[in-house]
Amino acid sequence: MLIGKEHAAVILGAWLQGEHLEDNKLIPYQSFPEPYDAVAKDFQNGAKLDAIVKRHGAKFIVEINQSYSPVLYQTSVGSYLTERMHETIPPHASPSEVKAHADKFARYWTDAPEPVPLAENYLKAYDERSKTEPAQTGINALDGITNGIYPGQLTVVGARPSTGKSAFCLQVALHVARQGKKVLFLPLEMTAAETIDRVIMRVAHFDYKDLIRGRLERDQYAELAKVLDWVEDMSDRFKIYENVRELEATEELIRRERPDLIVIDQLSQIRTAQQFGTTRERYTDITRRLKAIALEENTAVWLPCQMNRESSKTGTVTIDYLKESGSIEEDADVVIILANDKNDDGRTFGDKASRVVTMQVAKNRQGATRDGIELNFYAPRFTFTSIQSGLKETTGYEEDF
Repeated sequence: MLIGKEHAAVILGAWLQGEHLEDNKLIPYQSFPEPYDAVAKDFQNGAKLDAIVKRHGAKFIVEINQSYSPVLYQTSVGSYLTERMHETIPPHASPSEVKAHADKFARYWTDAPEPVPLAENYLKAYDERSKTEPAQTGINALDGITNGIYPGQLTVVGARPSTGKSAFCLQVALHVARQGKKVLFLPLEMTAAETIDRVIMRVAHFDYKDLIRGRLERDQYAELAKVLDWVEDMSDRFKIYENVRELEATEELIRRERPDLIVIDQLSQIRTAQQFGTTRERYTDITRRLKAIALEENTAVWLPCQMNRESSKTGTVTIDYLKESGSIEEDADVVIILANDKNDDGRTFGDKASRVVTMQVAKNRQGATRDGIELNFYAPRFTFTSIQSGLKETTGYEEDF
């Protein structure tokens, strides 16, 4: 989009007089019509006024100077910004989408990007690494590969239904919170109470069915009270937000809370203000925005998502089976895939409710990948534990609290 000649003269006139110089980095010289674009290019390249006058002629530069007035400048820049903003808004956008685009455009205009001082910036980042240990997932086999959870990372956890991906992510979230980190957990397929049920069962010793039916004995109820005290003690660093389905609301929540980790369970339940023609396009928009907000707010995002049905038919689960993958695998820094072990010969690993789940680190932007990692999933306690290399059996559930 080109600026009108009258507006171009007013804007350049201000800059040549030393006014509003902070704006010259935000309006590229390519936006100016000829011959104003050549003057804008010289000015933005740091040419001196006398060189500009010599190159373009005193008469032309005087005319530009005389075009400036404070009122006209605001009108000219406002006209330019309005046109630019309209270009970014999709046709038939909803009011909330228009607002989101306007807010994003306003942030860009008031906070223009600057080149990064390479060596100085790197040394600052290096110093920060030495001061802060990355959060650990508590799954030793996983931490040994990824070295923990880093700010700015988007981690996707893919699995078929009933494999335990929600329990896996909840376990990681709790472990991170126990390290003193701030964690937000957004269950989009369960209520907050159902999520707390799972938290309780990880440390309690009564049966899940008695808990969900509200039929605990007196001594069991006393144990429940102690567990809830423990849950309450963690409430400043482990927070559950119920029914936050709109991506725009999630983005604002991240900006407000500035968590070390947020788990959004799960991808298919997230809504956006913008309408898309296909699920693939919607997922692509969601993962790109989640990666962007992770970098912007220096937080880690974990996102469980479904594997498609073909993965069940083939018996081999790979990153290619992420449902409507689109840019999921491109945007993710780490992709973890969980699958029920097809080779499990029925041994119970200490309890009939246990089963083997195979974990694969299918993508790791900062390091190695690995497949065939065996985990023991003890369903009554919603708990995963590592199976030591070379062993086929364990003694059962090993409490990690």
